[in-house]
Amino acid sequence: MLAALEHCDEILAAARDDFASRRDLATTLLQQHKLSFEIPNVYPGLLIDLRTTGLDDIDVAARLEADAGVRVEAGSVYGRLLTGRIRIDLRAPQSVLEEGIQRIAAFQSGDQP
Repeated sequence: MLAALEHCDEILAAARDDFASRRDLATTLLQQHKLSFEIPNVYPGLLIDLRTTGLDDIDVAARLEADAGVRVEAGSVYGRLLTGRIRIDLRAPQSVLEEGIQRIAAFQSGDQP
């Protein structure tokens, strides 16, 4: 505990850098796939707007898991203002984020069953 107290600034700086790196990776990939998203100010979630699919966010989350093997959360579980958005977790390893975003983009474009 003493080590954590003595090195808390370093630990927090590393955590902030890790979050920024994952957020920047995800947002770059989302922009490349022309997916609409909201940049998070806090860790770990990032919201992706999938209202263009014509499905509600609960159905999108269920279909992404069943059809694309991607687990996300429906935004509406955090309040009705987030309906139509899904939430991805930026704590996932970089390779998982990359693959998941690619699969979400394919789903959104209709390339996924």
